[in-house]
Amino acid sequence: RHQPATRSGIHGAEPRRRRWSIVADVSADKPATGRQAEPLDVDAVRTVQIGTALWAVALAATLIARDTLADHGRTWWIWTCVAGVVLGLLGLLVTTRRRSRIATSGSATQRS
Repeated sequence: RHQPATRSGIHGAEPRRRRWSIVADVSADKPATGRQAEPLDVDAVRTVQIGTALWAVALAATLIARDTLADHGRTWWIWTCVAGVVLGLLGLLVTTRRRSRIATSGSATQRS
């Protein structure tokens, strides 16, 4: 005779409780009806601009508090902000070039 698994691994101890998940599989419940939402055409330029600006503000704040950060061994915060700004500028370059290419290819397909 099979006994259910227990918390302690010993038969006769308290059985394991079933774990519940808050994530439901709604795809199997009912088919989608009505209009399907169109995907957003997001080029991420605005997102990268805001993120880079926030890193720049953080860099300014860490430079103002440089002495306090040095006293507590936290000068790496400054370099983290520098990395955030540099990577943000690279991301801005990539996303603006991507947006330009999409606009160029979109206008080329409209002309033909």
